[in-house]
Amino acid sequence: MKDNTLEDVSHIKQLLFSDTPELAFKMLTNWNKDTVNQHFAMECSMFPLLCLQHLPFLLDGYDKLNFEGKQLSTLPPQIGEVKHLRTLILSNNSLSVLPDKLGCLKTLVNLDLGTNLLKKFPGVLGQLTNLYTLRLEGNEISSLPPIIGSLARLISLNLNDNKITSFPEEFKQLTHLKQLEIINNPLPKSEIEKVQEWLPDCEVSYLKF
Repeated sequence: MKDNTLEDVSHIKQLLFSDTPELAFKMLTNWNKDTVNQHFAMECSMFPLLCLQHLPFLLDGYDKLNFEGKQLSTLPPQIGEVKHLRTLILSNNSLSVLPDKLGCLKTLVNLDLGTNLLKKFPGVLGQLTNLYTLRLEGNEISSLPPIIGSLARLISLNLNDNKITSFPEEFKQLTHLKQLEIINNPLPKSEIEKVQEWLPDCEVSYLKF
C-alpha cells in the first residue's frame, strides 16, 4: 500500500458504492489480506459475488451463499475456497456446467441448482458426499450417472421438470432418501416402480409425463 493509506481507503469505499464496485474489488486484489479485512470486510460483504470472484478469503466464515437469479452462466472456481459452506443456492441462473472446485465443499449439505441449463447430471456432485438436499428441477437432464450412488446421505432430491427416462442400479444406494420428486419426466411406469421397490421408505412424487 501507499503511505496515504486513509486516502486510499476512502477512495475505494467511494468506488464500492458507486456504479463501478467491480473496479474497487480489482484494486483490492493487490492489497494485503489483513488490511482488506480491517477496512473493508463489512462493505465487501454486501457484494458476495464480487467477493467470490476477487477476494474469496472474505467469505471464509460463511456457511450460506445465495446467488439465486444472478444471471450466472458460470460459477467462479473460487467457490472451492469457501471451505465452511453448508448451503449454496444457485437457482434461476443459466449454468450449463459446474467447476471442478465445487467438489472441495466437503461440508455442503444443501445445494439448489433448480432452473438452470444443465443437460447432464454434473459429475462433480458425486464428490459432495455430505449432501442432505439436492434440487435440480427445471433443467434438461436426460440421465443419471452411476456416480449418484455416492450421495448416500441424501434425504431429499428434486428432479422435477427434466428429461430423465431411467434410474441406474446405483440409485438403490440412496437408502436415506425420504423424498424424491420426479414430476414431469418421461419415465415409464416400470422405472418408477423399480425405485419404489429399491427405496420403500422414500415418498416418490410423480405425474404422468
